[in-house]
Amino acid sequence: EYITEMCSCYTSDKQCDNGEVSDTISGTLSGITLNSENNVFYRAEAEYILWGNEDMKKNLLNTQALMFGTRFALNNIYAFTDSEIRIMTDTAAAAIAGWTGFGVPVVKTVLTMALALAESVTDMKELLSGGAVPVYKSDTSWRMKPSADLNSFMNNADKLSSDKKTETVKSGSVTLTYKEYLKIFIMLSFLSENNKNAMLTRTAIIIDTNITKGMKNALV
Repeated sequence: EYITEMCSCYTSDKQCDNGEVSDTISGTLSGITLNSENNVFYRAEAEYILWGNEDMKKNLLNTQALMFGTRFALNNIYAFTDSEIRIMTDTAAAAIAGWTGFGVPVVKTVLTMALALAESVTDMKELLSGGAVPVYKSDTSWRMKPSADLNSFMNNADKLSSDKKTETVKSGSVTLTYKEYLKIFIMLSFLSENNKNAMLTRTAIIIDTNITKGMKNALV
């Protein structure tokens, strides 16, 4: 909690309220503004504390990869249990590989995972823009439905995304933002004593760097 509230992360300049994302000016628990003048590694500090790479871009990429993997795993669970997706993949797999017999289950699995992959890509786009995504999808929050017309989806992607956000808020689904996922990753990493000590050391480095090289506005 301390790390994510006192240090910036990739979406520190965004806030999500009832599914709507807007620009914001974040501050620490001590009232210091989080920005590029006060924070030397603005929008990459918490990620550095988690991973420890001197290349801040690598820390961001590692975080996004872990987040994508989490979303892909959860979306796969839903995709393999949704009746509409199951019927569509059964039909398509039979048409593609029915002549082989043994190839139908393989094709069905590939098609289902492809839908989960596409859903995860849209989830990451939402998370990186500062939005929130349901932890576990439902019929109302899943976007990559086989029944959706592809051309209509491509032409009205933004509207469809907005509609799904509204439906998610109304349904009361548990959602998480980028920052909240990052907080969970940090908390899980703290379960290891070695990781905990390393992350505390990196937190001290961030604080010292900001005091000596940043915090221009805070020290005026």
